[in-house]
Amino acid sequence: MNWSLIPEVFFDLIARVVPGSLFLVGAFAVHLGPTGFARVVVEKLPDANLAFLLLFGLLAYFVAIVLKEVWDLGPAIARRRVGDDRLRSDPFLSIRRRIPAEALRLLKLQAEKNMCEVLVPGLAVLLFWDAWKIAAGPSGDLRERIALATVIIVSGLACWRWRQSLERLYRCGLMTLENLIKEKRADEPGEN
Repeated sequence: MNWSLIPEVFFDLIARVVPGSLFLVGAFAVHLGPTGFARVVVEKLPDANLAFLLLFGLLAYFVAIVLKEVWDLGPAIARRRVGDDRLRSDPFLSIRRRIPAEALRLLKLQAEKNMCEVLVPGLAVLLFWDAWKIAAGPSGDLRERIALATVIIVSGLACWRWRQSLERLYRCGLMTLENLIKEKRADEPGEN
């Protein structure tokens, strides 16, 4: 068995399947309203089969990829405006090659950061969709819709802040491991 695949599988689960699933659940809640969504879950979830769950997982994975591209669109546009189209090498790849055990910790941070980078634009979409439903007229209890919008806003802000914290931890870990690699190189015989 190839044990090196396990971190990549967990990365996909944390970074793509979980936030994609949360977005899809949120989309159903916004579309049906909180009460309608709860009713459908209670009625239909016990009848869900493996094919439905696999389809849901694949759809969640795909949605997460699209939402991540939406997140990455902002920095890509900013780089283009300043004329910075150079390809950058990722220091993570060097660290992964030289210190694989330490790179796994960074991979987990990277997965959680990616999860937030999927959820933030996804929650923005859900917020606009809910606002549109409110503006379109009576589509259920207005208090439920406002409560749902509040949960979406609070969740979005929490994801934004958590992503900032994870970015700092990732950068700090990356710098620490890069320095460790430099120190190891300096200590190797024949380097002086």
